[in-house]
Amino acid sequence: MKVISYNLFEGAKDTRSDLIDFIGNEMPNVVCLQETNGWDENEQATANEFANAVDMPFFVCGASNTRFKLATFSRTPFANSQIFTRGFWHGVIRTSIAHRSGSIDMFNLHLNPGLESIRLEEAAILVSAAKGLHNAIFMGDFNSLSKNDAYDKGLLE
Repeated sequence: MKVISYNLFEGAKDTRSDLIDFIGNEMPNVVCLQETNGWDENEQATANEFANAVDMPFFVCGASNTRFKLATFSRTPFANSQIFTRGFWHGVIRTSIAHRSGSIDMFNLHLNPGLESIRLEEAAILVSAAKGLHNAIFMGDFNSLSKNDAYDKGLLE
């Protein structure tokens, strides 16, 4: 199974055709996108256009606590999906897809951009949500380093 995760930066307004070409060339089974800003508007018009262009008809657009939305696309139907916003700065989409080895649970996430302590709280929620799952993949924008945290300046560079 081939999976791609990508942060679009503000909905990929100027780079959407490049994204479509890239996905078309790579032919992944699943695509997890962060910052799909505006893709859920007008009855998910942009998400539907993207799904058609890359031949991934199954998708979930995620609500978020901020304007930075999430979307997960697939070539095969989802067995189920769930959107998490409680306890998250942005949000998380969990989707389950049937696979020859059983179900694979994918967590498309966008964590807090400001403080490591809050990201650790969000990670604890994810660990709890994954308990009992046999095959789980976590991907997305982890915002792992922030200028607001007390990291060594060299590390941030």
